Amino acid sequence: MQKISLEQLDMGEKLVLARPVLLGSGVKGFNSGVEVNERVARKLIELGFTEVWVRGENEPQSGVIEGCDDELTQTEKFLAIKQNIATSLADIMTEKDPEREMLRVRSMSRTNIKLEKGSLTKLDPARPPAEMKLLKQFSEAIISVSKLEQFLKDCRDLIDGPFSPLRIDKVSVNLNDNRIESSYLFNHMANCGIYFLATIARYNADLKARGAVCSDAKFGPGIDHNKRKNMLFFFSDEEIASGALGAFMHDIGYLHDGMPDILFKQGAISPEEHSILKKHVEVSMNVVQHHIFFANRPLAKHVIENHHERINKKGYPKQRGNLHVFSQILGMIDCFDSMTQDRPWRKKFSRAKVLEWMYDNSEQKAEADGSIHEPMFDRELVRCFERVLMLYENGEVVDLYHAKTATPVFRCRVKSQNPGRPDRPVVELTCCHADPARNVEGKIINLLNMPDLYMGESSDFRKEPIV
Repeated sequence: MQKISLEQLDMGEKLVLARPVLLGSGVKGFNSGVEVNERVARKLIELGFTEVWVRGENEPQSGVIEGCDDELTQTEKFLAIKQNIATSLADIMTEKDPEREMLRVRSMSRTNIKLEKGSLTKLDPARPPAEMKLLKQFSEAIISVSKLEQFLKDCRDLIDGPFSPLRIDKVSVNLNDNRIESSYLFNHMANCGIYFLATIARYNADLKARGAVCSDAKFGPGIDHNKRKNMLFFFSDEEIASGALGAFMHDIGYLHDGMPDILFKQGAISPEEHSILKKHVEVSMNVVQHHIFFANRPLAKHVIENHHERINKKGYPKQRGNLHVFSQILGMIDCFDSMTQDRPWRKKFSRAKVLEWMYDNSEQKAEADGSIHEPMFDRELVRCFERVLMLYENGEVVDLYHAKTATPVFRCRVKSQNPGRPDRPVVELTCCHADPARNVEGKIINLLNMPDLYMGESSDFRKEPIV
């Protein structure tokens, strides 16, 4: 199985789609198993695809879950979950037109209070009560309470299902698929929410292994303040569900106040436009903090408000450093998913490269000028995320790069995973790009022992550092 460029497709080799081709928020264009012939390739190019996941016609499907009637791989199961969530988010957030609802709410108001364009970008605790009421009516008009209740139930099903304590040790999440990102925002929020649930489940399991007790007992009659300070607590399912709700809806602010026009424009974004986009946090908070459904869910609001803050106090909008674990996890995952996706103004980075960057930014370092570089992320949380992440599937064909070259050196097939190091699996070489006459086929390499070799799809690997 490998990702190939449609422009470089060799029609002499019989290949089939290894994963379904998806349009928009999960609508299937082609099922997996469809032969990639000239007609299919031409249609995919017309639809806007540049590359797809394929496998040889006789190549077995890797990673099939035993005992599953529909023989879906773990990756395909999580992609199906992601597609359903993205569709649900689009349904919740775009059911009603925000501008039309704002006009309707204004017309119903008996006051002269008006919310002008751009007013949602300001978090003002001193807003007049009439304006607060207008915001509440607006937020509850554009987001259905009944749909939020159903979505929260779906979150609880995930917590009790694939991300339950009994299953988390076997979870490896890979949300890389054949997709046209016309619905980038909803797919991004779905990705972040799934990664969030997997990471917090891993973190919770580690806390339990260290003897932690449930946070529900934190303020019980048998635990006084002094005892509480020296105890470990893991998060309850209800806390996780509340945090997940915020994770799945953290970028709702991008849908309002003219931000979609900037977010999805082609070409570079100016510094002024970037400053406007950074206001999406305030817009998100103005939408959710006045909504009745979020009234008793402070963790959901906390992760939405702080997912761009960093523990080194260099985030935005308030440069906070003392952050809840949920906000730290979402901030880390938000970086990972956005940096590994193509955007109109930049190409994506390799997933392995972004993971390496996250590790570099999770430790304190001394700079050349003697200053101290404080970490952006918590190293323990980065490790938890890495342990639930699948960068490359068994059987996947990937290029190997050397640290000193900009072009691939070898092509290899992933044989097995090194637990906790998804960027460093055991691979079997299939050919040598640098010297085609050199016979390396069948040679096994454990990348844990080869620090100068890096994996990456030829289409998305970038040698320049992430800054």
